[in-house]
Amino acid sequence: MCYEVNVFFDESGKAQEPLHFMGAASIPKHLHEKHKGQLNSIIKKHDIHWTKYSGHYETGNAIRDFIKILLETPFLLSANIISYNINVIERNSKNIKPFMNDIVEHTVYNKFPERVIYGVVRKHGKHTRIKADLFIEHDNVYEPTSGIYSLKEDLPKQLNIQSVYRNDTYIVRNTEYRRKKEDFGIEFIDLILGFTRLIVLNNPVAAGRNFKKRELLYELLKKDKYNLFYFMENIKLYEWDNSSSQLEPIDFKNYLYTFIGTSRSLGL
Repeated sequence: MCYEVNVFFDESGKAQEPLHFMGAASIPKHLHEKHKGQLNSIIKKHDIHWTKYSGHYETGNAIRDFIKILLETPFLLSANIISYNINVIERNSKNIKPFMNDIVEHTVYNKFPERVIYGVVRKHGKHTRIKADLFIEHDNVYEPTSGIYSLKEDLPKQLNIQSVYRNDTYIVRNTEYRRKKEDFGIEFIDLILGFTRLIVLNNPVAAGRNFKKRELLYELLKKDKYNLFYFMENIKLYEWDNSSSQLEPIDFKNYLYTFIGTSRSLGL
């Protein structure tokens, strides 16, 4: 049996922040087709990019509608996320930088994207062949002319080699860049990464932009009609800190429970 999925990749974290996140979300192709008209209409009318959200009423409602529609059947979607400390990579690269100046960038883009995408396409059973198309939020750092790494060209090669080497049953067929507001799948993984960062860092602020974000996210997690808690408790989160050469997923539910408890202590 063949099963077609669209996989969306994005990353979160400013240059000055030590903690960075990369993630991939898998949406079945039939579900993407079903919702693309409605959800693409939402993202074209409203800027639901999570970093920009500051409590605006209409934007909040757009995010609510977006999540409610897409997570109508949350068990059909999946997400894989890795967090890493760029300071650790910088420290480990110190002795190599004189010989390879861009070792940090090569390390990040050669290792982590493949890991998070591999996690959402593998192990679907030996009788199910996954056919995946990959979509990456456009960023100049991914272009071949950057001299760092070409995600569009190299990622599908690496993933398909892994499929053969690991005796798996998936194939990555096409890889394309997508700009913001061009495909709701890119906006979805952006929101999930933003939600994850807020939950993991869990800064207990009682006012301002981050409080407004917490307020909305707490509502989305608390109310069953959004199915967000169900979806996020099944996220595979890997934390890379160089303490082990093996990446094992942590139980993300513990982060969720702590975030919910902190939100209640703030009066939400």
